[in-house]
Amino acid sequence: MLRHTATCAPIATLLVLLTAAWSACGEPECPYGFLKVGKICRRVDAGTALDASDSDEEPADASRDESPSDGGLDAASGQEDAQRRGDHASLEGGTGADAVVDSGASEGSDGGRDANAPDASPIAELQGVQQLSAGAAHTCAVLTSGSLVCWGSNASGQLGDGTKTNRAAPVTVLGITGAVEVACGSAHTCARRTSGAVACWGANGAGQLGDGTTEDRLSPTAVSGALNARKLAAGATGTCAITSEDKVACWGEGSDATPKNVYLPTGGFEQIAVGSAFACVSFGPIACWGSNMMGTSQGAVSAVRDVAAGDNHACVVTRDSMVACWGQNDVGQLGLRTTQPVMGAMTVENVADAVEVTAGKTHACARLVSGAVKCWGSNSAGQLGSMTMGTLAVLVPGLSSPVEISAGAEHTCVREQRGTVRCWGRNTHGQLGQGNMNDVSSPTLVVAGGRQ
Repeated sequence: MLRHTATCAPIATLLVLLTAAWSACGEPECPYGFLKVGKICRRVDAGTALDASDSDEEPADASRDESPSDGGLDAASGQEDAQRRGDHASLEGGTGADAVVDSGASEGSDGGRDANAPDASPIAELQGVQQLSAGAAHTCAVLTSGSLVCWGSNASGQLGDGTKTNRAAPVTVLGITGAVEVACGSAHTCARRTSGAVACWGANGAGQLGDGTTEDRLSPTAVSGALNARKLAAGATGTCAITSEDKVACWGEGSDATPKNVYLPTGGFEQIAVGSAFACVSFGPIACWGSNMMGTSQGAVSAVRDVAAGDNHACVVTRDSMVACWGQNDVGQLGLRTTQPVMGAMTVENVADAVEVTAGKTHACARLVSGAVKCWGSNSAGQLGSMTMGTLAVLVPGLSSPVEISAGAEHTCVREQRGTVRCWGRNTHGQLGQGNMNDVSSPTLVVAGGRQ
């Protein structure tokens, strides 16, 4: 900008007149070609910017600034940024002062950076995942190293990191090596090692950890007895395993605080699933037991490849690659053109060539031979992977060669062939693993986290 000084008499005279007019007329507007700066009209050339040093107003007294030095943000604005990022923010609906969210990064590491500012480098994605399981509001994954990572709700210690802090990005489970399988229940988690030994952690009010007590555990504790498991499943408050001796052992809801064999008049068990208060096992056909309020233990199917248990509904993949479901159906979780409950297995419409099925609280999904995924039922938080509403199965877009699928209460995750994970749906507790608590209705990569 050009600066005009008192040596230019006409302009100086005009400035004096304008200043006098200011006092007499109550701050009038400056004439064309002049810009109001403080209490003085100054002439500017077209297209010339006025920088802050041109202002005649008194600068703010830095000594009166009580805001923290990290980026010049005050406490209130810093907290708002943290809430937008999901870092260390208080969790709505938590169970106390310890129910907070941690994105996996160290506290204060962003120095008060604006949440909308671009990162200097892209966020790393979780890699090397070998197996996946989604619980009610948390998710866990087995890595190629045999270690285990979890993220999401941790109100009962179900993430196994020794705390009750919710995590919006993956953290390592303490003391787990040689893991080959993980199973997530509502608020507890169990892992099977290569030896067949099982360890569990989290909520234990019904004895679902199998350690002979009903005390919650913040880190893994061994299941009592020589279990020698080869397949594992966890439900709301119960856990079951198929053993190497071709037995089915369960503990927790409807059983005991230590594993007890379920009486089944056959063997050759292949797949097992545990729901809210029932369980099913396949051995060619399928057998179910437990609560039968909505017909969940009456799914008589003669040939089964996979089985899944939701809150009050169950689904199977048949030998001819169709999906059949039964039980509660108030929001279309059976994938039919009705919302009436079904007491026996009915074929899901619009789904064929299925290889795997999973069931959430009130929704279900199937992975197809082609690699496509279709979901149906409740879409209250986008857990179907699209904004489509209705009772029939819909295609989930944006996936890259999924090889495994797992549904939580209101979220869904897939493991991709390259060892990455994508999740979508409810994210109130960080169960999508994206470093924030924002619900999403389309598949989004899980980040690597900060404590692996």
